[in-house]
Amino acid sequence: MKRNLKALLLAMMMVGALSVVGASSAQATNQFHCAVSNCTITSTPDETAGTATAHHLFDVPNNGSITCNQVDVTSTGNNATQTTLTAGTVNYKECKWFGQNATVKMNGCDYLFNASGGVTVGGVECAAKPIEFSIAGCVGKVGPQVLTGIKHHAGPLSGGKKTITIEAAVPGIKVAVSGAACIVPGTYTTGQYTTGNTILTGEEGGTLNMVDVSWTTT
Repeated sequence: MKRNLKALLLAMMMVGALSVVGASSAQATNQFHCAVSNCTITSTPDETAGTATAHHLFDVPNNGSITCNQVDVTSTGNNATQTTLTAGTVNYKECKWFGQNATVKMNGCDYLFNASGGVTVGGVECAAKPIEFSIAGCVGKVGPQVLTGIKHHAGPLSGGKKTITIEAAVPGIKVAVSGAACIVPGTYTTGQYTTGNTILTGEEGGTLNMVDVSWTTT
């Protein structure tokens, strides 16, 4: 009886140990890497993706889509390895909405990219005013919110250095639309960033020396 009890206890201990190992191995570690700690990450259009995905398109419910041919992003940090990138400087260029030239004002808002492959808590962060995109008589506003849908993978070499490609396909964006020129003014929760590939490159802070940047999961 004692021998059987010991065997049972030993088996239970082994199962417990294997469960811990299984749980720890299932928790992947995702990180952004830069070759230097004083790293500045900037963006370039994803020319390799072609025109179908290189431009950025935001579908506004009941109010068409705003399209921008280019987005410039800058992120700075003091750590060579990070789990989150903060895009504190974002400039949208050559944008159109309802066939008219449109402006996009970030108003101090940031984008947060999480290395797990999604924009997570604080995906859009704003200190005061929300992001605004507009034409004459119609304004769309996107405020702080949690979002998912960003994907990362190794990008093409640039100047012989590694890059990261970011693919945007973000659903469920909260957006408020107002103005007499809008088709259907209102507040919606189904806005969608449908496309917009961007390549992130690295530079040593304060210089033009390009360095490797990469994304890994272990």
